[in-house]
Amino acid sequence: MSQADWEALTALLTGFQSGKAASAQVNKALRQGTVMASVIGQFIADSTGQDVLDNGNTSVVLTNFLNALKANTNGRLLNVRTFTASGTYTPTTGTKKIRVRLVGGGGGGRWCCCIYALQGTLLLDMVEQLEHTEKQG
Repeated sequence: MSQADWEALTALLTGFQSGKAASAQVNKALRQGTVMASVIGQFIADSTGQDVLDNGNTSVVLTNFLNALKANTNGRLLNVRTFTASGTYTPTTGTKKIRVRLVGGGGGGRWCCCIYALQGTLLLDMVEQLEHTEKQG
């Protein structure tokens, strides 16, 4: 069954009715529902060397999936720095990206957004430094 025929199928809007099922329609529905599971299962097996068994133990499959993602993801959160007062950030050698979290505090600050908590020039300086760092990476 072609994709165009599948998408034009009335049963996609109304649901399959009881009675004799057309094998092409059932096969297409099953394939559409399982192709992504197959791809993810193969990704897990290729990335971790672990069998992906359909034995009902979803926690093991999830753990192996997370391990597969970690095995294929570059980057780590290293050298975390916390500034509690004014300071200057200097990227370490090899830094390609940085994550900045700004929190406004103080009397009535109630964790307000950095745009309201910081003076405009300080915020612009930080953005320029981030852009400079990213251009170097």
